[in-house]
Amino acid sequence: MYEVVGPYLIEWSVVGEQCAAAGHWKGSWRVHLIGSRDCTKPVAEGTTDAKHSFCEALTLAKQQAQDAAAALCALE
Repeated sequence: MYEVVGPYLIEWSVVGEQCAAAGHWKGSWRVHLIGSRDCTKPVAEGTTDAKHSFCEALTLAKQQAQDAAAALCALE
């Protein structure tokens, strides 16, 4: 999923597998500077801890990406 935060494009997703007993989902996120020479190279990226809920992992990844973009905006 994607969202624009100031001059940054953030992306986040979740990978994992759902087992019968419990799921193991891990979110990942990247922050890209819009208009940079190599916009495919992130200026920040990270992963979340493993979660049992797909939605929880997705929400956490989005929140961490938004927080990183906001911190980058504050540095400008």
